[in-house]
Amino acid sequence: MSEQHCGAKTRSNGTCRKKPMRNGRCYMHGGASTGPKNKTKHSESMKGNKNSLRTGEYETIWFDSFSPEDIQHYELTPTSAIEQLDHEIKIADIRERRMMKRIRDSEKSKCKQKAELITKIEDSLSRLQAVKSRLIDQKIRLQEITDPEVGHNSLDQLVSILAQARNLHTRNE
Repeated sequence: MSEQHCGAKTRSNGTCRKKPMRNGRCYMHGGASTGPKNKTKHSESMKGNKNSLRTGEYETIWFDSFSPEDIQHYELTPTSAIEQLDHEIKIADIRERRMMKRIRDSEKSKCKQKAELITKIEDSLSRLQAVKSRLIDQKIRLQEITDPEVGHNSLDQLVSILAQARNLHTRNE
């Protein structure tokens, strides 16, 4: 009686001699799981799975898995684009302030890697300030689109103030 073998083609152009599983192949050549048979049940079971979550940057968010705090925050989140930009600018400002405080605290400390730490914080601070600058530019452009009067408002205000001052000066003479 001949013993069954996997029979898959190997790198050396031979056939695999390992013992096959029920599907006819060994564990190396297809004997392992082929995944869930019912995809809908699988996706439902994976909704709360946070096994590979590290930073949350790529986390999939399902509304039905929100905590009560998440629901409250969701309802309070501004939907206006300008309000969201204001919110992001404020957060960037808070981060900037915290980084400046870390630099100040690092300068006072007696840490051996003080210079390296300060350099890293300053690099991060530079990137944050660039992001903050882009946010401000986006807000200005968005205001120009939504209200054309606002776009040139600061320069127009200066011109009108100077014109009013000139008119008052000529009347007083």
